[in-house]
Amino acid sequence: MIKLGLTGEMGAGKSYCAKKFEQLGIPVFYSDDVARLIVNTNLNLKKEICKEFGNVYDEDGMMIPQLIRSMVYAEGAQDKLNKLNSLVHPYVFQEYESFCNINKDKKYTLAESAILFESGMDKVVDKVIYVSTDEETRIQRTFKRSGFGREEYKQRMKGQIPNKETLSDFIITNNDGDDVEKQIKEINNIL
Repeated sequence: MIKLGLTGEMGAGKSYCAKKFEQLGIPVFYSDDVARLIVNTNLNLKKEICKEFGNVYDEDGMMIPQLIRSMVYAEGAQDKLNKLNSLVHPYVFQEYESFCNINKDKKYTLAESAILFESGMDKVVDKVIYVSTDEETRIQRTFKRSGFGREEYKQRMKGQIPNKETLSDFIITNNDGDDVEKQIKEINNIL
């Protein structure tokens, strides 16, 4: 089985592309969704996070996203973001390993992750697909989806490695008007 990684900046359309691969019958591991589930359900991880950041959970035991974001995406808080990631990523990698074992009979699988390179997941996949989208389109998509303004978007992007396309094996261009499905089918045919 070939392990593919799928990455790109916030608002590039990674999830959209991943869904298109799913429509071709490809199993997709959504790293961000898994991470959100783990931080809210894994008691050991919750203890580690609270030890490091204080109680960032509501009375129902769910992480308060605005509270943790205010800590890890503040100006000069890169070390806090790195710490949070170092706590969460090992659990995500365990889930990814299980996902790969379950799907080992497939031709290939896809791991969708905004921080594929930053997390080290690029070391456990065989090839990487980068979703390329111009910055203004990414900002507009992010604003529509999450309500983030331009400054918050740029602050969040500071923690990501630039020029990921040079580190990737395949590029999907996803600006308005691009034929994404055709590009995905071409990659699928190569594999």
